[in-house]
Amino acid sequence: MDNFGWPGFPRLLESIADGWANDSVNLVESADTNAERLRESVERRSDGSDATSIGPDHTRQAVEVMRNNFDRKNGGFGGAPKFASPGNLEFLLAHGVHAPEGDEDSDADQLAAQVMVYETLHKMARGGVYDLLGVGFARYSVDARWLVPHFEKMLYDNAQLMRVYLHAWQLTGHPLFERIVRETLDDLMREMLDAKAASTPRRTPTARASRASTSSGPSIRTSRRWARTTPRSSTTSTG
Repeated sequence: MDNFGWPGFPRLLESIADGWANDSVNLVESADTNAERLRESVERRSDGSDATSIGPDHTRQAVEVMRNNFDRKNGGFGGAPKFASPGNLEFLLAHGVHAPEGDEDSDADQLAAQVMVYETLHKMARGGVYDLLGVGFARYSVDARWLVPHFEKMLYDNAQLMRVYLHAWQLTGHPLFERIVRETLDDLMREMLDAKAASTPRRTPTARASRASTSSGPSIRTSRRWARTTPRSSTTSTG
């Protein structure tokens, strides 16, 4: 059934059948062209002709792009709908600890990376995207404030986010990050594993009855203090 301007699966199947019945020659040619382009791309990368070395300039540029897109008020990147983007957070967390050698602006980049990660993790943990009753994170927030969640939990989202929260806890020792890790992993073990320990990919979360939280999250100022006072010798690698 069509919804909100998007074709439903029956409409999609009808379109595929109609295209194949009336325009199969062009469909085959298009498929061959796409397959050839993919093949050429793989071959270039395999022989090194399209290889690009990643250096300090690339990582600094990546941090700058994220900084320009960072929501300083609510944490995260961009507006609604807002996704956690755990891969970006993991990159920033690692960059905040191990800035590339030869980067003259490494201190500023490290500080910017730390602030973006800790503020985002704090806002997410205190927002509606985190389910206090069922525990765990929804796929995304339909608003920019992490307030109204999309009521579906994905195992891969929570697995990646727990890696980020765990590393943030190891680097800062903040109890909020520890609580999120322990609660969410306990919930995943309890709710998303069957009798044979086979995980299920998604679950509709329990709606929140309360948004109250007893833990306070880090501010930008305290994030900077943690980053400067945490001994690097005692941290765990984010790799």
